[in-house]
Amino acid sequence: MFRFSYVNRILIIFFGAVVAGLVLKTAMIPESFGKYGHYRADWLSEGTQLPSIYQGKFVCQECHNEIFQTHEKDVHVSVECENCHGNGKKHVDFHKKVASASVDTSADMTASGGIKDQAKMHILKDNQTCLYCHRQLKARPKYFPQIDPDAHFELLKVKDKNTTCFSCHSPHEPLFLVKKVSESRVHPTINECKSCHDESVSEPRPENHPTIFECKYCHKGLIDDFKAKKHKFLNCTSCHNVYRISESSGYIFKNGNPKFCLMCHEDKNIVDSTKVPVIKQKEHYEMMGATPDMRCFDCHGAEKIHDISKNPFYSAGKASDTDKIEKQLQTPASHGAEIKNEQK
Repeated sequence: MFRFSYVNRILIIFFGAVVAGLVLKTAMIPESFGKYGHYRADWLSEGTQLPSIYQGKFVCQECHNEIFQTHEKDVHVSVECENCHGNGKKHVDFHKKVASASVDTSADMTASGGIKDQAKMHILKDNQTCLYCHRQLKARPKYFPQIDPDAHFELLKVKDKNTTCFSCHSPHEPLFLVKKVSESRVHPTINECKSCHDESVSEPRPENHPTIFECKYCHKGLIDDFKAKKHKFLNCTSCHNVYRISESSGYIFKNGNPKFCLMCHEDKNIVDSTKVPVIKQKEHYEMMGATPDMRCFDCHGAEKIHDISKNPFYSAGKASDTDKIEKQLQTPASHGAEIKNEQK
């Protein structure tokens, strides 16, 4: 006859372990856990009592308002100061103490490794600081500004491969916009084949290809004129940058600031001047008798870039062309049909 008494012992041990686990769980889980979600509700009040490490750009504005205003109008507007400079707690605390005369400046200001040294903000001017966000990676969306450093230097004919990004670009106003990003014109998203495909993609597109927006659908005259200019190797968006705000639209920039052109054409002895025309702005303006408010485009637009009179939206005395395009834009069905016809 079989005896099952050992089973009773196993069950007693099992249920004992379950009860002990439930008691331990009850004892260890904080009382407020799960009140609002899978966390301690008490943390909502406790967390606010901790000292803030990151200060936020509006704290920076209190002392650096000029830089702040420059930063706020350009495309790095969504980038916090501390993303590049590191957390600013020690920096802010130190200078608040200096302002209130509550710090012994005679000792702290001179001591190596003292609180002044600790309060210094990082100003990293090596290329890795910029490439952390702007290095070309397959994982990044194609519309995000990114470069292969070697290809970028080759395109711009930069002589020294150790040239820093800061030699041409300002982190506080990367595009030298003349007005705020949010005040620029909202424009349909501009797509290129490589936005979705490898660069080896070939034309023509198949009949069932989704309708996409391209510059030539509204600005064909400008595109055709541009193909005969010296800047024809560039994309439209190389100069007319787009700050994307959704899948279908973004702010587009028609930048008249001479500093924007000078990113490529200023004589800083870093570009091969036999391949890229470069100038010293002050000397050039004096030689040409230009006034400070003049744009590079005023003299060089039609000759070097594109003739604005080829744009039906701006052509004087060509109301019929303008009316035609405006009518197309107001009737999405017909405009979409025309786009599909051009894509075939």
